[in-house]
Amino acid sequence: MTDLLTTPVTADLVRGCLETEQTADGLLPHRLPAWARAQNTDPQLEMAEAQPSGVRVAFHSRATHIELHTMPTKRVYAGAPPRPVGSTSSSSTVGWPGRAPWPAAGP
Repeated sequence: MTDLLTTPVTADLVRGCLETEQTADGLLPHRLPAWARAQNTDPQLEMAEAQPSGVRVAFHSRATHIELHTMPTKRVYAGAPPRPVGSTSSSSTVGWPGRAPWPAAGP
């Protein structure tokens, strides 16, 4: 068995967000640029901006095992029952839409 490598997720690997912010916990995706977030006074806009739906990590690898550490968040609404635990999804599509798939990495 080959030793596992640790590769940090950097902004160049992230798709689907306008900006990323490096925090002590890792990379935080944003839907709005910093200048727009600084002007915002609307809590609903702040909540929507902080929900990175559609953000994904894109890379090529011949790895047979990939592990991604994430920090899920969940909103709690006063007077409402707790929301169910969500799930993450991964796409099994290899390559780019409309193009031939990348060769599958094999043993």
